[in-house]
Amino acid sequence: MQGRVWRLMGVLLPGFVGLTGCQPQLSPQAEALLAEGAAAYRGGQYDTTVRRMDVFLQDPSSTSRADEAYYLRGLAKSRLKDVPGARFDLEEAVRRARQAELKGKALVELGEIAFQGGEAAEAERLFTAALKDVPENQPPADIAHYRLGCLLQRRGRWADADVHFSRLMFLFEGTPMAQRAASMVRCTAWTVQVGAFASARNAEAMTQQLREKGLPVNVEKVTRDGKLLHQVQVGRYSAYEQATAALVEVRKYARDALVIPTR
Repeated sequence: MQGRVWRLMGVLLPGFVGLTGCQPQLSPQAEALLAEGAAAYRGGQYDTTVRRMDVFLQDPSSTSRADEAYYLRGLAKSRLKDVPGARFDLEEAVRRARQAELKGKALVELGEIAFQGGEAAEAERLFTAALKDVPENQPPADIAHYRLGCLLQRRGRWADADVHFSRLMFLFEGTPMAQRAASMVRCTAWTVQVGAFASARNAEAMTQQLREKGLPVNVEKVTRDGKLLHQVQVGRYSAYEQATAALVEVRKYARDALVIPTR
């Protein structure tokens, strides 16, 4: 699930160049570098984006739109797994931001880095701050609401999590993120999901295999994207930490198992 949300982070870039509105004019060379860097990012050429922004920030005329350059370079470094470099650039973008929207987008990306790194408290702080700056009905507000819901669930604050999931579902109705939120809302416990099978026979075979290992297995029928699936789950836990502890044992027999909330 985390990987799917990470891929959706591409929504942070559209409308990027020129976001800061009317500023002192860039040199033609700097203007071209900023446009080339954004195009390279959209094309997945993150190394090229970093190089273009390195040169851009050396141009004397770049100061008026340096916030954009730091933001763009931070996004590219994040995709290149340069976490320290991404954090430095994104924090600089937040500090220099001349419009709330760019600041909010940088905060969401910083929040995602913290979330992926297991820094729950910092991620919650960053996503909460981001929602004050990004338009409430436009991405990446959906990502901020979704991640806050996930974080609050992990703390056992199920009702507070539902506020964010419900808000996401209302503001972004029909989108992939809203559909993910719908699967998370109204949950009250944790389980370890071993797999989701279209075939009941395959689900039963996996269930039998795990029962022979002494694991408490059950099968839940769910509908996802209009298709009936049989989710093979192990245990039901009141605390996230209990579920993650159980995951270690389950992964001895199912490497792709993961912890998910359940109703």
